[in-house]
Parts: sequence; structure tokens; C-alpha cells
Amino acid sequence: MESHANMTAKSFRIGMGAVILALGFCIVFVHYSIRYSYGILLPEMLATFGILKFEAGIIYTSYFIGYTLFSFILGLSVDKTDTRKIVSIFLFILGLGVLFMSLSNGLMQATFSYLLAGIGCAACWVPIVVVVQRWFKKRALSVAVIDMGATVGFALSGIIMPILVKIGSWRLGWLVLSIISFALSPLTLLLLRSRPEDHLQGGKKGDEKSFRYVIGLFKDLRLWMLSVSYMFVGFYVMIPFTFLSTYASQEILLPYNIAAALISVIAIGAIPGKIILASFSEKAGRFKAMVLSSIMAIIGISGMISSSSFLGSEFFALAFSTAIYGVGYGSVWPLYMAYASDIFSVERAGGVLGFLTVFLGIGCMIAPPLAGWVADLTGTFKISFLIAVFASLFSLLSLLPTRTRKSSP
Repeated sequence: MESHANMTAKSFRIGMGAVILALGFCIVFVHYSIRYSYGILLPEMLATFGILKFEAGIIYTSYFIGYTLFSFILGLSVDKTDTRKIVSIFLFILGLGVLFMSLSNGLMQATFSYLLAGIGCAACWVPIVVVVQRWFKKRALSVAVIDMGATVGFALSGIIMPILVKIGSWRLGWLVLSIISFALSPLTLLLLRSRPEDHLQGGKKGDEKSFRYVIGLFKDLRLWMLSVSYMFVGFYVMIPFTFLSTYASQEILLPYNIAAALISVIAIGAIPGKIILASFSEKAGRFKAMVLSSIMAIIGISGMISSSSFLGSEFFALAFSTAIYGVGYGSVWPLYMAYASDIFSVERAGGVLGFLTVFLGIGCMIAPPLAGWVADLTGTFKISFLIAVFASLFSLLSLLPTRTRKSSP
């Protein structure tokens, strides 16, 4: 018969696990709301700043410079430090960056503000994913649950941001997001727990072992190919999310509120895609699920490009393609996070996921200004979206060398 102490420990773990999932959901919610609201608010910001699409891409790139650099640093440190304090501090930094964004009056101010927001967001993904995978055995499914926060975040942003713009301006949208970030900072300090044991493990010997493990990772071809694949994910995610609303309003000639709501349509595919493909990967394998994810992204972006050919039904064609794209987008994050942990080790996942995020950040930094420059040059976003299609294909091909037997922890 199970002892009272064991039952109490089990109940505590279940209860705290639920708290960790809920808090992770909220943190990821605000993180991705801030990341993707830029594309939603961009048409209004372009009018205020009077800048080119290329310059708009530079502002977005500044976010990923901060996000990428600090994601790697935090990824290495999360394996041996108190995640609770780190995330709380960086949520406060995030709130400051977004507050400054709401007060920006030009390219330089907006670039600095979004850089600061990117630094803050660095603690809102890799550290949270690592903590959640420590608490739950079903890695892809547990990450999918907190990643639902991202889907709900950009879904609501696509609906709420146009309303806030109508009530006030694009500045009000950023102000609301900054308030949410500030509120989550003390809440995280109070509730987050780094691991089920509720104590830190480490010491000099552990640190030395961690250092040797990280050095050994750089010799593993699977890490490099998985990272390259993740870099291409940055292209086929950021190009649609940055310019879909602008493409819909300027080329398909949809009203702004409808064009902005297309970001919410992505959630229609992302929510089932996230849960179904994550569950599928637990039984059929991560790689098969990742192939399906990439295929759905390719089909969806191709449909966005060709939607203008459906005369009289452009909106329906674009909305349907956007939902299909959402299936691929929604599933990509939990699948990559779980796949990396499968190959290497959950307890060493912080450094691995941080390294992957560096490559993701490179793709995310290059994609918006490149796509904006191509659109300025050609007068259309279709070529830019075609770049995203090829990036999806290259991402899938880069995964092939990673199909090897899982290494021992």
C-alpha cells in the first residue's frame, strides 16, 4: 500500500505540475503576443513613422538580435541556476521594452525598444520549455500545452489589436502588452519551480561535467543539422507573420481589420495541429510528425501566394491557406523541442535548446528585412512568400541526417 508520504509527494507534484503548465501558458502567451503583434500593428506604424518595408524589417530584426543572444546565454545557465528568478527579472525587462515601444516616434527609438523586448522574451521560451519537460514525461504534449499560449496569444492579438487601434492607436496595443508583462514578473517569482525536487542540483563537479558535455555537442553532426533546419523555420515563420496582414491589405485589398484578423486564422489550424501532431509524434515518432508539419506549411504558404488568382473569392482562398499553414506552424515548436530532448537529454536540454535558438534567431533576423527588401524591389510580397516556401523545403531536407539512434543521457 502506498505510504502517506508518497501520496502527499505525488499530490504535490500533480498540483504543482498544473501550476507550472498554467504559468508557462501565460508567459508564452505574452511572449508571442508581443512578438507577433508587430506584424498586426505594422500597417498603422508604417503610416506614423513614414518608413520603408525594409526599415520595418530592421525593427523586427532588432528584436531577434536581443532574443537570440540572450536565449543562448540563458539556455546554458538554466541547467544549473534558479529559473524562477531569471524569468521574473527578464519579464520586467520585457515590460520596459514594450512600454518604450508604445512611446517610440521613429526608426531608432522603435529599434532600441524592440531590442530590449527581445532580450526580455529570451527567458520566456527556452527556460520555460526546459522546466516543463522536467515535470512531465510526455515531452511534446507538455510543450504543446504551454505553446497553446502562443496560439491563443496571436489569435486574440489579431482580434483585439485592431479594436485598440480604433479606440486609441497602435500605441495603446503596446501599452496593454507592457502592463501584462509587468504583472507576470512578481507572479513568476512567487509560483515557478525549476524542477520537481524543488531544489537545485549542481556544484563544481556538475558544472565541469556540463561544460564537457556542451563541448562534446559541437562535434555532433545531428546538432548542427537540426540547428540549420531550425534556422530555416525562422524564415517560413517570420515572413508570413511579419507581412501577411500588409500583403492582404495592400495587394489583396482587404480592409485593415480583416487583414489583421488573418493572424487569428492561423490559430484555427495551429490549435489542432499542435495537439494532434504532438500526440501523433509520441506514438509514430517525432520525425514523421515533423515531415507532416513541414508539408502543411509548404501547402499553406503556396496557397497564400496563389490566392489572388481566385477572383471574387480571394479572401476565402487566403483564409483557407492561412489555416492550413497554421497546422504546420502550430506543431513545429513542440516537435523541435521534444526532438532535441529525445536526441540529447532532458537534463542537458537548456544548452541544446539555447544553441538551436541561436540558429532560429539568425533566420528570424534575416527573414523580415530580406522579405521587405524583395517586396520593395519587386512591388509584391509574392516573391518574398516564395522564399518562405523554399525555406520550408530546406528545413525538411536538413532534418534527414538527424535520423539516428537516440544517444544515452
